[in-house]
Amino acid sequence: MGDLVSVIIPTFNRAARMPVAVRSVLAQTWRPLEIVVVDDGSPDDTPQVLRGLEPEVTAAGAIPRFIRQQNGGAAGARNTGMKAATGQWIAFLDDDDRWYPHKLAAQMARLAETGADACSAVALLVEPGASTWYRRRACG
Repeated sequence: MGDLVSVIIPTFNRAARMPVAVRSVLAQTWRPLEIVVVDDGSPDDTPQVLRGLEPEVTAAGAIPRFIRQQNGGAAGARNTGMKAATGQWIAFLDDDDRWYPHKLAAQMARLAETGADACSAVALLVEPGASTWYRRRACG
C-alpha cells in the first residue's frame, strides 16, 4: 500500500455534475485515497447529494471527508480542504472535471522515480464546439 493521497474537490452549486468528479476519483487504481469535498455554501442539493455519495465512497475503500462552509470562493474552499486533508499527498480536482483511472498511480510512480516534491499532469480540455487544448507536463 502506498501513501495516502487526499483529493480536494471544492464545489459550489454543482449537485448534478460533482458526483462525476467524485466517481472518477473512486475509479482510480491508486489506493489509499481520501476524498475531501468542500461545499462552498451551495444553495442547491449538494448537501443531500454528498450524503448519498458517502456510502459509495466508503464502499470503494476511500475515506470520505465532506465539509460545508459559508460561501467564500473556490480558493477558500481549497484552503479549507487542505486544512482538513490527512494524506501525505494532495491532489486537486475541480467539481466539473474527471480523471482517467490511472492518473494518480502514474503520478505517484513518477514521484517515486524522480524523488520530486510535486507533480502536475497532462490536461485535456474538450468542449462541444470548441478546439481541443492539450498540454504536457511531467514530474521532476
